[in-house]
Amino acid sequence: AASCPEIFGERYLEYLYPFAYGREIDREASRYALPAEMVLAVIREESRFGETALSPAGAHGLMQIMPSTGEWIGPKIGWKNVAVEDLQDPDFNISAGCWYLRFLLDRADDSIVAALASYNAGHGRMKKWKKKFRPRSDPLAALELIGPNENRRYVRRVLDTMSAYSRQATDSFQ
Repeated sequence: AASCPEIFGERYLEYLYPFAYGREIDREASRYALPAEMVLAVIREESRFGETALSPAGAHGLMQIMPSTGEWIGPKIGWKNVAVEDLQDPDFNISAGCWYLRFLLDRADDSIVAALASYNAGHGRMKKWKKKFRPRSDPLAALELIGPNENRRYVRRVLDTMSAYSRQATDSFQ
């Protein structure tokens, strides 16, 4: 059986981990002081870069924003009267998702593990989890203490994807 490098060539990682929406991601990651690979990883794991992606729970777009979350964030980033269609607009969706990631990181003492857990399960749950562990001081233990299993798996997938994007970026500069 052929391996991925044999099938796709040396650039096979670009197929697995695309750098789509680079301009928008760079702009918003910079605006909210986020690692671009974190934004790319969230988009890849949430929607596989599908602008019109719709989750069974009702989340929309690239970063899978719930309508109520979009309405809440919209005025904070200069969008008034956010409609469901706006959630599928890459500019709005990436901006809102990045704002939300920064909001979660600020509340999690900059713990990426806690912020990702909150992004996936809702920031109300993080308050409960934060009492059980110190995500900033021991991220590996924090990862293991995240409940439910689905949320823990989500955080692991995003962290793995962040790592792949970081490796890919590093390799492209060598």
